[in-house]
Amino acid sequence: MYNLSDTTKENLEKSFGMSLTAFNLMSADQEREWAEQMSKKTLVFSRKGRRRFMGKGKSSLACSKCRTLQDLDQKSRDLFGI
Repeated sequence: MYNLSDTTKENLEKSFGMSLTAFNLMSADQEREWAEQMSKKTLVFSRKGRRRFMGKGKSSLACSKCRTLQDLDQKSRDLFGI
């Protein structure tokens, strides 16, 4: 796929705090948990509409239409009382 130079690999490993092979073997959920742990924040979609995305064909982000499972669960609780 991509060939990284040794210097690039070393720099990435320094910034990640782990080897690239360990990072590549992580699942998507493990990567999300790792990113949340490193940033000490929960990763969420922003609710703000962004006009700069509108011209780039990213209308879902521009109109803040991206929803998470937590949003869908809350909406089903509100609608159906589940």
